[in-house]
Formats: sequence, structure tokens, C-alpha cells
Amino acid sequence: MSWAVAAVPVKDRFALGEAIPVRIRATYRGPGQALRPDLGGGAPSAPLIELQHEGELAQVHSSAVNDPSRAQPHLQLVAAGQTVTGTLRIDEWVEELATGRYVGRIVLRDGGDASLPFVFHVEELVPLAHVTAPVDAAGGSRRTVLWLTHREEGARLLLAWPDNEEWVVHDAGETDREAKIALGVLPPDEWDRRSWVVTLEKGSLVRRFVGGEPLVTSFEPTAIGLERPLILGAAGGRREEEERRPSLHVALAGSGEVLALDFDRARGAARIARRPLPAPPLAGALVATSNGERIILVLVPGPGEAVLLAAPWGDAGLGELREVLRAKGTALSLGAVVEPGPRVRAVLLARDAREPGDLELRAAFLGTGARLAEPPRDPYWIAADRVPSGVERLELRLGPSGERRILGRLDGSAVLVAPGSKEAIALPSCDGPVELDFVGPGRVRALLLDRTRGLQASLLSPVEV
Repeated sequence: MSWAVAAVPVKDRFALGEAIPVRIRATYRGPGQALRPDLGGGAPSAPLIELQHEGELAQVHSSAVNDPSRAQPHLQLVAAGQTVTGTLRIDEWVEELATGRYVGRIVLRDGGDASLPFVFHVEELVPLAHVTAPVDAAGGSRRTVLWLTHREEGARLLLAWPDNEEWVVHDAGETDREAKIALGVLPPDEWDRRSWVVTLEKGSLVRRFVGGEPLVTSFEPTAIGLERPLILGAAGGRREEEERRPSLHVALAGSGEVLALDFDRARGAARIARRPLPAPPLAGALVATSNGERIILVLVPGPGEAVLLAAPWGDAGLGELREVLRAKGTALSLGAVVEPGPRVRAVLLARDAREPGDLELRAAFLGTGARLAEPPRDPYWIAADRVPSGVERLELRLGPSGERRILGRLDGSAVLVAPGSKEAIALPSCDGPVELDFVGPGRVRALLLDRTRGLQASLLSPVEV
């Protein structure tokens, strides 16, 4: 049999761990008819991948599944002169691609010439900023990871979706290296493999919808006119029938006000609601309790304390901001998840609340209308002499059913802080940011954004915090 094959990567540079799709065209030039090859990989007729790394000997990799029960054979016939196209993800079939230059060729199993060589580069992962978020606001789903990374051609966004025990990493487009970034989180019990990516770039809000075809859909920037803006959060909602994508709701805060932007019609202008803010924001969150109801949380400074404000935001509009929590000391981190009811658990981590060097966790439970669903509980206090010495950059992470973990850095390495223990719990070594993935009751994995290994995951021993 005789096939003419052409193969071209979708671009020439990829970040470590990123999906590497190669577009393939195969034209049958033999006599009679031939079985159509599976150019996407998986069936017995899927092609071979010949790959050479940094001048080493070329290695041949199969893109066919070993388990015949999983194979989807293509039994269609093609005639002479007919062309078959497909996209093959090299990263799915070649284990642990290292950084460096690669030269590849695609070879069909049924004969014909190999494709002309194609070249691509795999570069180190250099995160400038990152965020992680569960798929839905209950916090029990696997984490999606978004990071702003430095590349030779400029700053780009990379998005990693959870896929069984791995992540699929895709390029979400170019951005400004000073951009602020956020991920859209769906209401509880909603699911979508696609994600809203939101950035603040040079005074404008930029929306990207990642997933489907095309992979990235970008929308016109929205000018926001806020001084020193901060993304409080982004939330998806009910799907729009015309576009078949979730709606998008974004909460922002600046030095004097909170903005709620409603993009129910994805390609139209945003509906913007505003509320005054008494002080510049320290942190915040946007939590979707259902498809039509959300709660905006904003943390602002007071004299020697921090004040948490909350406002309901739904189909009826944006409500007034009201105080729901007050904590002494220095606010370090804010987390929020949806619990059954539904109600929102908002937890604030503060330092120096009662004495220098101590830690305090204080929670508020919010129900309908962002009002307190129960009286304030006594805070969880960790005395200074029970806090590991030298730990810095403490941040709170919340999971489902009240699970909470405190991340920190000790001598540059990531650690967990456990109440009552003066010893910090070391996390796996990583030369980049470390996050947490709540994978089940009491089961947590460390997510490692490593420069030379890409996105890695490591299951931790149970640690009650």
C-alpha cells in the first residue's frame, strides 16, 4: 500500500506538561481501496510516532491501545486519491517528555512513506502567578489549575483540567505578564470540562472560554475603570442555549467600590452593578450557591482588625454589603465553600489576634440573602508557642465537609501547619508553587508546579487541621 503523510504540530513551542497536538493528513495513493487509518490514536490502525530528543537516537512509540476491548477500529474504506485527516496528541503516547528540542515523524502501519520531519520544543514551566479552583463551589471536586507563565515569546496562560489521575494541560492564550488571573467556578453539583478564564489586563477585564471547538474562544475586553482593581472571584451558571456554554459572573473590587459584572449573554456587553466599599480590599471571594444565586465576600481593613463584608447577588440584582465577621490581628487568607442547605462557610485566617505570632481561624456561616445562618462560633486559636517557628506566607485552603489545611513556606520549601504541633509538615520537594487537591474525605494531594517536571501530584498522609 502507498500513503503520502504530512504532519505538523499546532505550534512550535510547548510548556512542560502541555498537550502537544499534531495535525496529520494522509492521502492514499495505492491501487484499489484501503482501510482508513485512525489518525487520532487508539485503534489498531493508529500510526507510530518516531521521536528524537536533543540528538539522541530516535525512539518509536505506538499510539494504539494495548487492550483490544478499548479499541475503536475504523472499518471505513478509502479510495485512491482520498485524504484522511486527524489530530494526534503526542503527549498521550510518549511518557514524560523532558524539556528540549524534538524532531518527529509520523509513520502509518499500513505502509507508505513517513511524514517529513517536524520540530517542536518543550520549555521549562516558569509560573509568574497561579490559581487553583474546584470545578464546583462545594469544593469536593478535583482542582483545575491556571497559571501565568513566562515563555520565550512572552507571557501565556496555561490551564490544566483534571482527567482521571492526570491533568490535561492546554495553552489558553497570550496575556500581559502583570495580569491578575481567576477561574470560573460552577454552582454545587454542576459539571463541565470546559472553563472560564478571567484576567485583568491594563485596566480591562478579559474573558476566555477554554474547551470545545475552538479550544479557546476570546471575547472583547470590558473596561472597568477601577483604581487598583482586584478579582474577588468568577462563577459560572446556567448554560445559554444558543451558545451552549455556562454564563459568567465576575466580582471585582477597587479602592472605593465593588463591581458585579453579569455576562449572561456571552457575546454582549456586561450588566454592571456597583456598591460602595469603605476601604481598599484585602481579599475576597465569589461563591455560587445555585444557578441564580451568589454571595460576594470582601475583606477590608479596620483599625487593628479585619472586617468581612458580604452581599447577595442573584437574578434580583446586587444587594447591599453587610458586615458578617470581624477579626483582630493581621488577616492572612480567606476561604469559602458551599455546604448543604445551601449555606456558605467563610473562614478567615489571621495572625497576632491575641498575642504576637499566634494564629486564629474564625468562621461565618451565611444563608439566604448573605445573612448569618447561625450565631458566630468561638474561633479556633493556635497559641504562638504552638506555631512552627519561621513559617511564612501562610494561606488557608478549604475542602468539603469543613476540611481545612494551612499552607506555608519554611526556608523556601512548602509545608503544612497542623494545630498543636510545633513541627511543620514537609511537603514533597518542588522548585515552584505548591497547592492542594482535595480528592476525598481526609484525602489530600499536593499539586506541584515544578519548573523541570511540570504539574505533578503526590498523595499526602492524613493530616487533620
